[in-house]
Amino acid sequence: MISGDPKVELRHLGGAYRRLDEISRWEDHRLYHVEEEVSLWSPAQHVEHMALVNIASFHGVRALIEDDDKNADILRRGRPRFVVIPMFLLGFIPRGKGKAPEVYFPAPDVDREAVRKNIAESRSGMSWVAQNIHHLGVARGRLAHPILGALNARQWLRFIRIHTTHHLRIIDEIDAARLNKE
Repeated sequence: MISGDPKVELRHLGGAYRRLDEISRWEDHRLYHVEEEVSLWSPAQHVEHMALVNIASFHGVRALIEDDDKNADILRRGRPRFVVIPMFLLGFIPRGKGKAPEVYFPAPDVDREAVRKNIAESRSGMSWVAQNIHHLGVARGRLAHPILGALNARQWLRFIRIHTTHHLRIIDEIDAARLNKE
């Protein structure tokens, strides 16, 4: 998917959040299963990681839209790094090509209610962006991503969708490996 159209990205994210809700209701043996050949994290930890990243990312998109010249984190210049081009064109993150900053690592013993709370908070950020979608194209600043470089509001939204899809695929791989062993 090459779209990058914010409405399309938000539509895909809506579907992804329905999946996150579904996964958060899985039985414990499925939600907390670790399949080390696939990932060192359980599906619950992947969901928690996604939610934490998305909370921060949607907060960043909001800061860019509301840019009031008081936010020192907003950059007036800068560009994404080269790695963004294939990722955004292809619409996916290759496995094992990036490492999350530790601040976004899920707790080893993440609990279901914390996951649900963070999904809800992240969804709230998505809803705010959806209500203010018409401002995405006029937001002029950029915020730095630790790996991808300086991204504008539309690029941050695309990253959120690609990153969320990436972890949903890993969750599917974990669940398939679990089923193959049963």
